[in-house]
Amino acid sequence: MPLIHALRNEIDIISVQLYNSGTIYGIDGNIYTQGTADFIVALTEATIQGFNTTGGFFTGLPASKVAVGLPACNSAAGGGYTDTATVAAAIRYLKGEGPQPGTYTLTQTAGYPDLRGMMTWSINWDAAANCGGVYTFAQNYRDLFIPIVPDGVYNYSNQINLSIFPNPTSKYFIFNGLPLNSDHILVQIFDCNGKLVLQKQGSSNEHINIQSLHNGIYLVRIDQKYNLKLMVQH
Repeated sequence: MPLIHALRNEIDIISVQLYNSGTIYGIDGNIYTQGTADFIVALTEATIQGFNTTGGFFTGLPASKVAVGLPACNSAAGGGYTDTATVAAAIRYLKGEGPQPGTYTLTQTAGYPDLRGMMTWSINWDAAANCGGVYTFAQNYRDLFIPIVPDGVYNYSNQINLSIFPNPTSKYFIFNGLPLNSDHILVQIFDCNGKLVLQKQGSSNEHINIQSLHNGIYLVRIDQKYNLKLMVQH
């Protein structure tokens, strides 16, 4: 805790392990059990709002720096696996997008729309044979945190050999593969939380300036139908 406190300004994201934990007190003084919506909601809000410790009060972190850490499937942890429907209900309530899924009531009634995301310790564990062989965790994450990408669009840009150059980039990029006569295209750039951070009308051969963007991974959408991944690295 002292280390997290000392580095709170430098920390980009912290993933709170919400399993293999048994039962833990929430900031409301009640005890919550792993594997439930209440456990996810109560412990995530505690990380954001802060809580008392034997060494003093731990000041919470911004929701934009907090991710919910969960096992991808039942065999991925000793205890605390939570089914995708329960996870979705808890996350939507935390983000202020859904009803209260259990007995724990958020102290911030509007929720935390800037909640950073979800993570699991092995990126493709949910697709392993002993986890059912399907990307249930990844799909749940996409549905909850990346609503800007519609079904059937992920590989469309690859099918027409559309790409960004240079990528990674620190100043600007151009498109490779767009028709040269594309004089009026709509370029939208979204951050990892699905927030629109840049939008402009341009042409197919125009340099798109991204110097105002922070380091990170972004989704670039062209004319609301082509989607590409962009890495900004200053």
